[in-house]
Amino acid sequence: MVDVSSDGAVVELYDLDADAQPTGRICIEIRSVDGSDDKGWLGGAIVRRIRTENGRVFVAVKFVLVPRAALRALQRFAETPIAV
Repeated sequence: MVDVSSDGAVVELYDLDADAQPTGRICIEIRSVDGSDDKGWLGGAIVRRIRTENGRVFVAVKFVLVPRAALRALQRFAETPIAV
């Protein structure tokens, strides 16, 4: 995670194909910085994406309220959850 606020974040995405265009909803796994196994999930919508000249990909995410069942579905079907 590059930057975070109360209503959104900027996240760098890794291991994307050169032609990937991330859009839609995103589920972000947040892990504790104290070394414990504590973690949580944030749901959001990608509102902007930027690919730099050297191929790095950043997305602006607006946090949205996601029903718990929908969040679980996103977690299950995410190809690669983004560990931050």
